[in-house]
Amino acid sequence: MITFKQLPPNDQKALLRSSAPEILVFSICCFSVQNNSGPDYLLLDKDLVISRNGRQFEAAIRNIVSFIIDTIVEPLREILSDRFELSRLRRIILFNPAAKSTHQ
Repeated sequence: MITFKQLPPNDQKALLRSSAPEILVFSICCFSVQNNSGPDYLLLDKDLVISRNGRQFEAAIRNIVSFIIDTIVEPLREILSDRFELSRLRRIILFNPAAKSTHQ
């Protein structure tokens, strides 16, 4: 199996461009799951928490946080506990065969 570093630089850039938002959101979800952030929280860093019910954000942001918690974080908590499984899922997101401008 080819590794990311073995890909041509243009393919690396194309994969990163095509999957950056998904990997960012998935990484936040994984970090929240691994650190047991609680059912209504997304953990962005050890000391930076976004709450589904937080008053510091507009309703639109709270809706996005709720959507992410409900559709990604909760299912991850239910089915995954192993950081290696989470890492494998990140790779699946990154190595998207439908990414534009990849040669392999």
